[in-house]
Amino acid sequence: RGRYQHLRIDENLNLSAFSPVKNDFVDFSETSRGLRRQLMLALRLALAQALTARAQTRAQFLILDEPFAHYDHDRFRESFHALGSISDAIQQIFVVSQSFDADLIESAAFHLHCNIEDDVLESASPGITGSQV
Repeated sequence: RGRYQHLRIDENLNLSAFSPVKNDFVDFSETSRGLRRQLMLALRLALAQALTARAQTRAQFLILDEPFAHYDHDRFRESFHALGSISDAIQQIFVVSQSFDADLIESAAFHLHCNIEDDVLESASPGITGSQV
């Protein structure tokens, strides 16, 4: 949302974010827990982008296990939509999450619905069954 523009990692691996409002870097202790989690995801995505840049022309994939687990609804949606602009080299992104809004599921190329009580995966993509996954 434009409140923070840059991440900085110091020699002790402490993370801070630049706030244009304060015109300075803000320490994590000055931010909310939700923002800290969002900044840590931004750091993970920046590292993924840097690593895929070294892969040159080979396509890459990214697996995110519960990256949005503690996000509020709006932050979840904004972060999910931002995944598509990480890197042209990342051709597939796998996201594991407890829940997705129906329109987010429809925007995905492939969706597997898992239920802890079942041992069969249900696919929301036509032509693919749980036994093929």
